[in-house]
Amino acid sequence: MAVADAKSSVPQAAASAERHARVLPPTSLQPEQQQQQQQQQQQQQQQQQQQQQQQQQQQPERQEEEEDAPVEHVEQDVVLAKGPFGLGIYFTARSDGAAVVDPSVPFYRLPDDSMAPGEASGVIRAGDRLVALQGVDVQSWSFARVVEALRGTPSGDVVLRFHRPPASAEPTAGGVDAAPTASKPRRWSSFFERAQPKDAPRDDALLDLELQLRRVERELERERKCRFLAERKNVLYRNALRALGDENAQLRYRSLRDEQRRAELQRERDALQLSI
Repeated sequence: MAVADAKSSVPQAAASAERHARVLPPTSLQPEQQQQQQQQQQQQQQQQQQQQQQQQQQQPERQEEEEDAPVEHVEQDVVLAKGPFGLGIYFTARSDGAAVVDPSVPFYRLPDDSMAPGEASGVIRAGDRLVALQGVDVQSWSFARVVEALRGTPSGDVVLRFHRPPASAEPTAGGVDAAPTASKPRRWSSFFERAQPKDAPRDDALLDLELQLRRVERELERERKCRFLAERKNVLYRNALRALGDENAQLRYRSLRDEQRRAELQRERDALQLSI
């Protein structure tokens, strides 16, 4: 029995040795593969870091190039048909005296609530600076002179050249009207300096009042401009009526002279017939 057990144990040991021999080589290769994978990952990470560093180095250069690049300013000519109610554009004086399209109320409507020529063109925007009128450069003119020239332009096609600054430098209502904007930030800054967390309801009420005040200011500004436009229309109507009255009087005077002339010719003709 002992001999049989010994004989049977020999093949089992050999089989187990073969199994170990088959299993050992793969386990010995796994650490090498892991090392290779780790090395590859490290290389990829290093490449990514290098790319990020290169991109970070290139970004300041691009920013400097963009900053050094000249800023494009757009100028365009617009042809508007001026009628009895003007061009339909509100101009205001910038801090340097230039005439720009009013940022708060750029256009006005016609009496029938239709769009005036300025708004109907679709190319004029709030903040555009007027640089030429009928081909004449007006950049060195005072605002009053520009307004007078616009009013004195006869009806018909009017060529206006506008200068539009880049988007980053477009003027806002604060950049055009210096007096109101100087007071509004002071009100806001004093409000926020005095505001305390415990006074949240009162702060909300003050904020609402501030917004209402701004709304009322805008409405008053619009009303002022509408009244100015109405007065201007009345002046135009009076001038038109006066011109029609003068023309009518001249026509009556001419017709009266023609009648007198015809009467004289008729009398002369009658006298000639009697003499014959």
